[in-house]
Amino acid sequence: MVGSEGTLGIIVELTLRLHPLPESIASTVSTFPSIADAVNTVIQTIQLGVPVARMELLDALTISALNQYSKTTLREEPTLFFEFHGSPGGVQEQTTQVAELAKINHGNDFEWANRPEDRSRLWQARHDALWAAINLKPGSRGLSTDVCVPISRLADCIAETLADIAKAKLPSPIVGHVGDGNFHVVLLIDPNDTDETHRAHAFAARLAERAIRMEGTCTGEHGVGLGKREYLIPEHGIVAIDVCEPSKQRLIRTTSLIQEKSCHPLERLTPCLPIVKHSLRPRLPIAQIVWRQFFCLNSVKASRRAVLPAPTFFTSFDPHQQLLTLQTTQRQRNAA
Repeated sequence: MVGSEGTLGIIVELTLRLHPLPESIASTVSTFPSIADAVNTVIQTIQLGVPVARMELLDALTISALNQYSKTTLREEPTLFFEFHGSPGGVQEQTTQVAELAKINHGNDFEWANRPEDRSRLWQARHDALWAAINLKPGSRGLSTDVCVPISRLADCIAETLADIAKAKLPSPIVGHVGDGNFHVVLLIDPNDTDETHRAHAFAARLAERAIRMEGTCTGEHGVGLGKREYLIPEHGIVAIDVCEPSKQRLIRTTSLIQEKSCHPLERLTPCLPIVKHSLRPRLPIAQIVWRQFFCLNSVKASRRAVLPAPTFFTSFDPHQQLLTLQTTQRQRNAA
């Protein structure tokens, strides 16, 4: 959900699903001569329908950072971390299939972690990636951004991004939840260097535009907030945004959720459109996306409580009727 950089998501429908602990768990690491080979392994694994529990990509720079920070001894090449869940026989079948795909794409032999303590050590190294990256350039600040694209465009998007990183001349490790088509870039900048800051923000803008051009989303996990709201219209279209905005404006005027002094001075505040992590999701009707998910609000205190007005016109799922209703309501309030 869109929930970063001063926005608040009000969840109106929540489903809790409990899963039993899997009978068998296995984790493994495989390195590749290039990111393209690693990404092709991911694509083929998904196309084959192998139910991998976790599949993470780390580029060579990130692995180098981890070896220094976490005292690991991983080969400093583009690397895929896998985790498999299921019955012992099912896990064995999954690992065999993925190992064959990795071999086809010039991957090295798998390094296994079957014991819980070995798996914890392996995944702890993955979780240390951000701090390890910042440690590459002492005194730097990590400007982290992310995008998400369809799996079929993932290799192209990462290849263009790597070329862009080379032009930006900023150390920028890449990590990704590549099973979802989502990857993150951490740009290491000197906070006192205005030129580096400018180049980093320009790079982040190009990355967002690249993802949208490839039928993806400008953010897979981080959220829209103030930093990426300008990409909502290019990504979703003006009609969707115009449906969202009146409801947000109504909440701003009729509740105490937002303090007036905290509102952004721009005329168009952050629209309340959900950005879903999985870019291969089916396109839902506009009203269904808006009314069944949540509203996004700017600069609020999460601990603040308020009684929301009864959403009397938030129940129909006809997008055209919703738009007409919202426009009429907005005109009536403006006239008052």
